[in-house]
Amino acid sequence: MSNTDRNTSSLERPIPGSYDERLAEARRLRNHGAYDEALAILERISARLLRLPERRRAPGSELWVNLIAATALMADIKATTGHVDEAESLWAQLEEWDRRRWTSWRRLRLIRQIERGEVDEGIRQLHELAEENPDDIHNWLAAAEAAMEAGRYDSTEAWLQRARPLYAAVEDDELAASYVLLRYRLNSKLGRWREALDDWYGAMGLNEELEQFAEMTVRELLAAEQYDLALELLTDEVFLPPVVQYYQAWIARHRGDQVRARHLWRQLIETEQDAYEALNLVQLKALSLCWLGRPAEAVAMILQEVELTGELQSIDALALALGWGMMGKATEARANLSSAVGRADVQPLSALEWYDFDTLIRDEALKTELRKYFVLNDENVATSV
Repeated sequence: MSNTDRNTSSLERPIPGSYDERLAEARRLRNHGAYDEALAILERISARLLRLPERRRAPGSELWVNLIAATALMADIKATTGHVDEAESLWAQLEEWDRRRWTSWRRLRLIRQIERGEVDEGIRQLHELAEENPDDIHNWLAAAEAAMEAGRYDSTEAWLQRARPLYAAVEDDELAASYVLLRYRLNSKLGRWREALDDWYGAMGLNEELEQFAEMTVRELLAAEQYDLALELLTDEVFLPPVVQYYQAWIARHRGDQVRARHLWRQLIETEQDAYEALNLVQLKALSLCWLGRPAEAVAMILQEVELTGELQSIDALALALGWGMMGKATEARANLSSAVGRADVQPLSALEWYDFDTLIRDEALKTELRKYFVLNDENVATSV
């Protein structure tokens, strides 16, 4: 092999596999944080395609689609790794090449601008983009969502109003659901819970996968003390009966109906697991045992489940912390709360979870120590009844 062959730039070497395969490999590397390796693949793809005659990579052609995909992924990686100027240049190139979707690339650039902390300017420009292209619902939703995240609810509401007539013509159920969900978030933030729940029903009708988040909606309603609305959502059409039972009991107790609450929790404890293969009843039974004043049984049940599965889920750790706390075992309670909150996929523990701890744990000094694991707004913390 000659020295010339040895010194040939990596950009000149043949690219093994199809462009689609190499793009898929670059995405895999990006998803695993191997940014340099991904960029090396993408730069070779881009350089190869740009050397081809323009007629071979005309807009809409397969090669043009590959060039757009490679450039977009490079821009994403550059933005993620802090090379903002290079990312901006690539997004500008995408706007020029892909005129049919130029607003999509501009919108993406502005969203990333907001993500890196330039909130005011990013929202201002998103609003300008929406005003310049008033018939594109994507721009209004992006501006409204950015305003929502920034706590600018007046702007969110105004821009959702601008999107409303466009929503009626949307054929993509996923896009329509995103509009309704954003409206749900706004109404819940503003305490308009009847409207919020109606929006939630609408979103579930557009996207059945949202049913997996229905329990989170119930818990938001409970945290807002909207018990009647929570009971309205707690139906066998959405939830399995044991889940309905648990929350019905929780609400009954909160309303002072101890007899009904204890009756429902006892029924739940006696429910056979075989009747509900899609639902692990252990956590619900353990929490029910805690509410019935039987924390030792609850702890034993969870520990047996963990021994069988070899896995401690966050809800297991939370139930263990509650049980240990009720028995005055401070070290065990702290350890399990640390486990419950120390996971990237777990939402911060809220006032709703704190209500269980505050009500059932009698040791005031221990409760004071455990409060630090919960994100509490002291004016709205639920109090024991």
